[in-house]
Amino acid sequence: MVNLPDYFQALNSDFRYQLTAIGAPGPNLYVAEEISGNHFRIAGGKPGAKVSVQVTGVRQDAYAKAHPITVEEESQHSKRETTCTLNYFGATEKEAVGAINPPVSALSLAADEVNQANLQ
Repeated sequence: MVNLPDYFQALNSDFRYQLTAIGAPGPNLYVAEEISGNHFRIAGGKPGAKVSVQVTGVRQDAYAKAHPITVEEESQHSKRETTCTLNYFGATEKEAVGAINPPVSALSLAADEVNQANLQ
């Protein structure tokens, strides 16, 4: 049986379990009983073997509900930010990921720049 802190089940929901055998293979290692009463059971593997356990859940406490996590939106300046980041590593814009196959919008921009140069 794996015991959890008294507050764990009150503050979390939608649990995810990760079990990893330590020191030797753990065939058939599994969660035998899900969390109930702030504990759960694991089974399988070899008797007496060590197991690393990680349990995560979605926070459901008052603070988490009042301050939900928002998904980041893509920046309007993502190309500029990428270029700035590349500069830290001594890379040029031509060495950037996607430079060989740039997005269609970049190809359109390049074509417009070529047309402008030909007009001058």
